[in-house]
Amino acid sequence: MYIFEDVRDSIEKLHDAGHSLFIVTFGSPFIQNVKISSSGINYFFKDIIITQNSKGKAVSNLIEKYLIDSSDKSIFLDDKIEHLEEVSDLNPNMCTILMTRTQGQYTEQTLSNVKSKKYAKINDMDDFLDIVNKF
Repeated sequence: MYIFEDVRDSIEKLHDAGHSLFIVTFGSPFIQNVKISSSGINYFFKDIIITQNSKGKAVSNLIEKYLIDSSDKSIFLDDKIEHLEEVSDLNPNMCTILMTRTQGQYTEQTLSNVKSKKYAKINDMDDFLDIVNKF
């Protein structure tokens, strides 16, 4: 399984509540497709973008493709600061959230750099659902 235990249930709740969900992921298209399909979550997403370039540009392209208005409430969640910066720089009206789980490959990087950044910080998908419900 390529996702954390709390991810599938949270994604399903958001999907069932009518939210438009997208995946923007960085890496090898073959490997990322295997991860996503093996996790069984692809059904919940309106579109899945795999990039080997900027996530910020990929998000901007999704906004253009789906005619998402800048006044629409949109959230970008990631566990890597550089991706949040790219998205925030190109889409300043988007709410950006940093996932800082106690386990995961970017734990040290996120915890050491998060203090001066402009995005919300969460520890798990329950925190994310709380933000979405208040948004």
